[in-house]
Amino acid sequence: MAHHFATQDNPARHKGINAAFTDANALPRCLVPALDWYAMVLLAGFYYFLGMFAIGFMLGPLRMFVLTPRVGKVKAVLIEGLVLAPLMPVVARVSMQYAHTPATVADRLTLGAVAWVLLMLAEFATGYFLMRLSPTRYFKKLTQPEGLIGLVFQLLFAVTPLLLLVFS
Repeated sequence: MAHHFATQDNPARHKGINAAFTDANALPRCLVPALDWYAMVLLAGFYYFLGMFAIGFMLGPLRMFVLTPRVGKVKAVLIEGLVLAPLMPVVARVSMQYAHTPATVADRLTLGAVAWVLLMLAEFATGYFLMRLSPTRYFKKLTQPEGLIGLVFQLLFAVTPLLLLVFS
């Protein structure tokens, strides 16, 4: 019985999904490029989200416990956003290079949308589990000035991969 997984004696090892699914019993070859595209874009979106969320997760306590008491909520969110904004293109570029993401508008929009959805889910989960924010309180915070500023930076996060394509 033939197996479809890469092994030490299989030269397809470490060459991606295309190489792993080349035997006759595997997926039809016409599906492999589509799977490669989805895998690359989804992986890049995940890496982009993960990198920026990790940085934001480290900056969050500094904003809440150091900046907010000194300058207020609105200025603290603005300062945090201005620190994160120049890191967005760096993390996006590294994520796209690592996942070998093609440079098309559709790829960049998909990547940004995937990363943004993951970010919003993680932000909600962080608020719910760490700060005990109910869904109602979480969404109400988004309508406050500091929430709107944060949302603007989150939307900038979503379009950064596309902006890298447009301005490169």
